[in-house]
This record gives sequence, C-alpha cells and structure tokens, in this order.
Amino acid sequence: MVQGDRDNGAVEAPAQKRPWHARRSAAALVLVLALAQGGESWLAYRNSIEETEAQLAERTLSSARQVEASLRSVESVLHDTAVTFGPGRPAVGNAVVERFRGRIRAMPELVDLIVVGSDGRIVAPNLTDGPAPGTDVGDRDYFRIQRDAFPREALHIGTPVISRVVGRPLLPASLPFADPLGGFGGVVAAGTNPEHFDQIMESITHATGASAALMRLDGTVLSRYPDPREHRGKRSVVDLPGVLRPGQLTFLRLDEGFDGAARFVGLRLVGSYPLVVSSTVLVHDALAEWRSRTWMAASIFGLLAAVVSMLAHIADRREMARMGLLGRLIAHRIRLEEEVADRTRHLEAARAEAQRHGKRLDLVLKGANDGWWDWDLGTDEVYCSPRFWSMLGFSPEAREANAAILKEYIHPDDVVRVEGAINQALTGAQQGFETEYRLRHRDGHYLPVLSRAYVLRDEFGRAVRVSGSNMDLTERRHAEEAVHSSEEKLRALFDMAPVGIARNTMDGRFQEANGAFLRIVGYDIERLNTLSYWDLTPASYADEEARQLASLNSVGAYGPYEKEYIHSSGRRVPVRLQGVLIEDSNGERYIWSIVEDVSERRAAEQALVEKSQELARSNDDLEQFAYVASHDLREPLRMVNSYVSLLERRYADKLDAEGREFIAFARDGAIRLDRLVLDLLDYSRVKRQGGDLVPVAADEAMTSALDTLHEVASGVGAEVVVEGPLPQVMAAPIQLQRLFQNLIGNALKYRAADRPPRITVTVAREPDGMWRFTVADNGIGIEPHYFERIFGIFQRLHTRDQYEGTGIGLALCRSIVEHHGGRLWVESEPGAGSRFHFTLKGADAAA
Repeated sequence: MVQGDRDNGAVEAPAQKRPWHARRSAAALVLVLALAQGGESWLAYRNSIEETEAQLAERTLSSARQVEASLRSVESVLHDTAVTFGPGRPAVGNAVVERFRGRIRAMPELVDLIVVGSDGRIVAPNLTDGPAPGTDVGDRDYFRIQRDAFPREALHIGTPVISRVVGRPLLPASLPFADPLGGFGGVVAAGTNPEHFDQIMESITHATGASAALMRLDGTVLSRYPDPREHRGKRSVVDLPGVLRPGQLTFLRLDEGFDGAARFVGLRLVGSYPLVVSSTVLVHDALAEWRSRTWMAASIFGLLAAVVSMLAHIADRREMARMGLLGRLIAHRIRLEEEVADRTRHLEAARAEAQRHGKRLDLVLKGANDGWWDWDLGTDEVYCSPRFWSMLGFSPEAREANAAILKEYIHPDDVVRVEGAINQALTGAQQGFETEYRLRHRDGHYLPVLSRAYVLRDEFGRAVRVSGSNMDLTERRHAEEAVHSSEEKLRALFDMAPVGIARNTMDGRFQEANGAFLRIVGYDIERLNTLSYWDLTPASYADEEARQLASLNSVGAYGPYEKEYIHSSGRRVPVRLQGVLIEDSNGERYIWSIVEDVSERRAAEQALVEKSQELARSNDDLEQFAYVASHDLREPLRMVNSYVSLLERRYADKLDAEGREFIAFARDGAIRLDRLVLDLLDYSRVKRQGGDLVPVAADEAMTSALDTLHEVASGVGAEVVVEGPLPQVMAAPIQLQRLFQNLIGNALKYRAADRPPRITVTVAREPDGMWRFTVADNGIGIEPHYFERIFGIFQRLHTRDQYEGTGIGLALCRSIVEHHGGRLWVESEPGAGSRFHFTLKGADAAA
C-alpha cells in the first residue's frame, strides 16, 4: 500500500529486502581488475629493473674493454722500456731513445715515464719531461710496493698522486724488473693521465644524473664522471671484493651513494687487472616510465571502477522496480525522478572529473611520447588526444573523428591485419589487443606505431568501448636498422678476417667459424660443426689445454699460446691461439677464439736456424783458413828476406845505387808483409786461442803494455796518465795487454804535429755492473762518419806514407772486446782528439 502526502510531495513505501547481486558482481569484477592491474604493474616494474640492468651491463662492458686496452698499452710500454733502458741493459743509441719518445707522445694515456733503479733513484735516459736522473722517488708507493712484492711481476695501479714536476694529479702505474743476477733491479713507472679515463667514463654516461667511475678493488676512486676532481681519491661505500663476480656484471641498488641519492649500480672487473668500472643511474630516473604508466593505468582503472559501480547501482535499482507492486512502482517513479536529478548531477561531476583525468592522462602520455584515443562503439565516435594528431604532423588541438576517418590514415597493406586484430578483440574474450602498423603522416610518409588497447564490456560481456594509446616507433626502428647495419659490418669483418675466428661451447663443440679458420683445419662448416676442439687437438697437448681452460674459467680469457691442429688430411698445422669467455643475454657461455696459422713463421725460424749454423761453420772455416794461410805464408817470407839480405851482403859493392834501392824496396815489402801476416795471426787467434777468462788485475796488464811502448812514447815526448787504481776484470791476460797496447799505440801514432801527445786512461762502473775503460788522447781526431769504418779489418783513413800500419789494429781490439763480452766504441772531433771506450765484466760481478 502506498501512502502519500501531496502537500509535501513525500512518498513512503513499505520496507522490503533489497537485492545487491549486481553490486556484489561489480565489487568482484573491480577486485579482479585490481589484482590484474597490480600484477601487470609488478611485471612492468621488473621489466624496468631488467632493462636498467641490461643498460648498465652494456655500459660497464664497453668501458671495461676501453680501460683494459689502455692498460695493456701502458703495460707494453713499461715492459719494453724495462727491457731496453733498465739498469744492466746495453746502452742504446739516440735513434732508439727518440723512437721510444715518439711512441710515448702518441699515447694519450701517458703523461710521464721514468726508470728507477733498485736504490729508488731515477736513472737515464730521460724519456719524458719528467724528473731529472738521480731524483730519489724511493718514498713513492709505486716503488715500495713493487720492491716489497718482488719477484712477483705484475702491473700495479696506485692511488692518485700529485706530480712533483707538473703539479697535476696522475695515476701511477708501475712494473718491476730484475737485475742481471735475478735480484730486484728497479721499477719502470708511468704517470697515467686521469683525464683520459675521465673521457672513457664520460662516453658511457648518457642520462642526466647518471655517473660512471673507475676504482681499485679497495674502493679508491681513480676516475669518475661527472665531477672527477671532486671524487678522485675517495673511497666507495661498497665492499667490492665481497660482491664482484669475475667476468659478469654485479647489479646493486644503493639507497645512499656518494651524493646521497638512491642509485642502481653496475660493477664489472677490468679484465685481469685489480680494477673495477661502475655505471650508475638514479633510481628515480630508471623508474620514471614505470611510474608514468602506473599512474595512467590507475587513472583508467578508477574511471572504469566508477562506471562499473554506477551500472551495478542502476541494475540493482531495476531489479527492485520489478519486485515492487503498483504502489512501489509509483513510489519508485517519484524516487526515480529524484535520482535522475541526482544522477544528472553525478554524471556532470563525473564528466568534469573525467575531463580532468583526461588532461592529466594526456600530459602523462605526452611525456611518454604516446598519443591516446577512445572509441565509443555505440556512437562510433572516436576521441583522439592532441599528441595523437601532432604525431601525424597536424596541429595539436584535439578533433572529432570516427572509425571510418581513422581507417583512411592506416597504410593499405596494414588495414586487413589491424581490422582482424580489432574484430578478434571485440568478439572474443580478450581484454584488449596490441599490434604494430603504419599511419600516414601529413606530409605523405608513413609513421610506424605500436597500438595498445583495452576493451570495456557491459554486464553481458559485449564490447561497448575501446581505449588505447599509440607509441611512435620511428626512433626504435632507426635503432634497429643501425643495429642490423652494425651486425652486417661485423659479419663482413668476421668473414674477411685474415686470421681464423671460431666459437665453441664450453664442452668444446664448434658452433661458428670464418673462412680463414676453415682453411686452417681443412673442413667445411657443416663437418666442423660435428666436431669439437678435442677432435682437432693431439693428445700430447692435454696438459697445456687444461691450463688454458683453467685460465679461461678464472680470468675469462686464455692464451696466447701455440699448439698444433690436426688437419682434415691428417697432417699437423702449427697455430697460435688466444680467446675470451663471452656470456649472452640468456646466460649461455661461449668461447670465442682467434687462431693464426704460424706454419710460414715456423719454416722461416727453422731456415734462420739452419742459416745461422751454416754461417757459424763458414766463420770457423774462414778463421781456420786465415790462421793456416797466415802461418804458412811466413816461411817463404823468411826465405825471401834471408836471400835479399844475402844478396845485399855479397853484391853490395857490385851494385849501383839504383840496384841497392831495389833491394831495400824488396826487404821493406817483405817486412811489411810479415807484419801483416803476424797481425792476421793475432786476429785469428782472438777467438780460436783466446783461452778461458780469469780474474786479471788491469793494473798489471797496463804496466806491461806501457813497458812495451816506453821507447816509442819517450821518443815522441808523450805523457801517459793512468787514473787508477784499475780494477780486476774477467779477461785473457795476454789479450788484455794487447788491447791496452794497441789503443795507446794508436794514440801515439796519430798524434797532432803542433803539440806533444797526452794520453789519459780512466775507468768507471756502469749501472749494469760492467767496467767502462776510456783511453783519451789529444791527437788529430776522426770524422764522425768514419766511426764504424775504422773498426773494419784492413780499413785505413790515411796513406801508408802518412802513417804506417796494416789497418788491422782497431779491428783486433774490437774482436778482443767482443770476445770478452763487452763493447768498443769511439767519440771524437777532428783536431780535438779521440776517446775510445770499451767495457769488460768485473771479477766481483762474475763471482
């Protein structure tokens, strides 16, 4: 029964139990959608984390390889410098020094380079504009650490220091070397340029707020970008040895880094060096896109929940209307009028709220470079956001459209596929669809887009609305094309490489190889892929293979080393290999190897050995022939001289002046030839009869030589000064006396005409332990371009009328010195005298 009061317009109906079926269903639907949205948001969050990790892995790998290449170049220069200029090494010429300086100047990694002796002092030569020879750097860490760790020989990277010479920060790198007796000989140290490594860090830092750094294992920062000067020398808050994984990326989240901001951090070891590169991004920036999409999805979800709730409310109201009697119908009608007015107010508010949300959503999508659209299936009206139209080159104002109009913008080849995806989503049970197609730009070209859409359905499961967004794929396509082009170039380089390149699984199976490798082993690629490197390796290399695999597993690389491959014909091919361990994005590990066929090099080395042996035999035969020939020549010379003397005594009174002159010429020629034969005998005896080298007092040898030359020296008024005492050396006594005698006699012979000869003999200890003797005179001197010629056998710079001699003396001296393991050279200026230097091993060093 209905009771009414027409005066106040109120209508009251009997109370009845209200059904809430639609609202319960709506609540369940909203809950399911909330769970689905939450799950999708979590997956999107994980994808953002994984994408960040992949970016950091790529950046750290790139920077680690650049840093490793620079350090290998520095280590190579240090090693070559130690071999060439370290104490105890033979002296080198200016050309070698200049070549090293040019090599150092060409390296942006290096600022200065020094060679430090075992006493901590810099030794010559000065290869850069660094500290002067003799400077004491024994207090520097790079010297003390290498000295204390010897005989371990490894490149040490020190903490940043301020150079005492150039006053700028440097990163010290040092390498030790041994002296001739195997003890600690010193250190070759380089001041590396931290700005070079700053540039490498900068090259992998692309985003605002991102950073990259190069650190030692103890956390000391060597290089960082940005703000390298502010952070260089600081310590990292991360316990690097406790978190690093060899050959892999270490991915961390730090809630508070150097600058106090939360960051994602990627860490990677630099090859086999005790260094780490890091690349970081702000957590806020890495998750920006995820937050934007989550906010957009939450907005859409809230709008859908409101619509579903309203529809459920309407459905419940209708159900109640069917259950009421006539009175209830009348009361319901009155209430319906009130509710219509109320609903109108709510719809207006909802429309205003939807517009506000739409503007916010458009801003979010604009920031994401996406345009969104909404298609009302009942009216066929389509709303497209300003960004949707600006992507296609139109003014950014929103405009009305419908499905037929938008269809005209789709590329003709894509229409059928797009319609199929839409129809399948509308008629099926899918919640939405995702597809790629092309839209026509205002200027006529087509724009690749990725369209994602959500289908809204009524309580009967019918599609009533479709909302979605379009993402511009132009930049992604350009990136994909660039990657494809890069892959093609790499493939071409791989195929055309002159050395063999192959990829193997960890158990040795071949998976890929270039043409050069196939030519080395004699197989085609199909047959090779059925084999492993164990099938190509002789069993005798099993131990060496085990060592190389151990190196691969520990440091991620092996080699270089040499072994043999078994060719398909059965013959063995000598090869030189080296390789690295690579892990792909799926976690699969592979071995990439570079293989060089060294058959020609081995053959050349063998030919060189054979030629050397043949040359040694020829030299021995030649020396024996010279000795025998010289010895046998003296007998007929003595006979000639004897008969000439006999002729002179018997027939002197019967010969005229011209005849006696002829006899004098004959005797003089025989005497000179005999002297030449004697010199040849001496020259051949140096190596054949040199005898064992024993400790000899150089003072005694010098005294004997001066006694022999006393008459000649006195006759020309010469002054010979020996600044002694002279040391004991390892020598053959007779040959050492002959060496002093020849050099001093040479100074007496080539004296200046305007002054009496003055000859000085001095001695000094070389850094390598050898004794350097110097015989200096004030004679006529020698032109520089004759410095090497004078040591050749039978080489004379003057006629026999000017200075007598056979041209063998200096050749004999060099032969004696080289037989003793030393070196003989000259310094001279025409008219200013000459200085002959030679080195001999000390008796104390030999002991």
